[in-house]
Amino acid sequence: MPKITNDLLIEALTEALETTAFMMALPPEEEMPSPTQGVLVRIDFNGPVSGTVELWTGSEFSQMIAANIMGIEPDDEEAQTKSIDAVKELVNIIGGVLLTKLTDSPSDMFNLTVPRAQEHLNSEAWEEYIAQDDVTVLDVEGFPVATRLLITASANLPETIGSPSGCVGKTPESDLRKE
Repeated sequence: MPKITNDLLIEALTEALETTAFMMALPPEEEMPSPTQGVLVRIDFNGPVSGTVELWTGSEFSQMIAANIMGIEPDDEEAQTKSIDAVKELVNIIGGVLLTKLTDSPSDMFNLTVPRAQEHLNSEAWEEYIAQDDVTVLDVEGFPVATRLLITASANLPETIGSPSGCVGKTPESDLRKE
């Protein structure tokens, strides 16, 4: 199994954005403004490695994703209506791309859950989220996007099983995992 790093998640995110929404993700050149309102979408997976992929986006970025996927203008009412679903689909694609990068052989099997969203998050919650050591913030066409990969169990990481938080890396003070 390949070494599990945040780089694999960033590669999967970049690939999913480029092929699905025709957008490019880059490291930010300077500190980006916090979204005033946003959504945190998670998808869990299990198999040879188990964990969670998280993606936090602002409302404007969510609308842009929906518009790009649907081939409409970002200010179209349908882009706003479908924005959360579009981010859920993006996270689903990121999860699928990531899992192909984690396989050793065609016989490796993974299960993905249905993506779930925590909506109406404010800029204070964003700041708490991105302050965590294992969160990566990217600049996607001028929009801040944060992502994180939590590994809860792996044949390569037996020490994660039974850890207090059940995941690798720092966990938030305010447990955003509760919904």
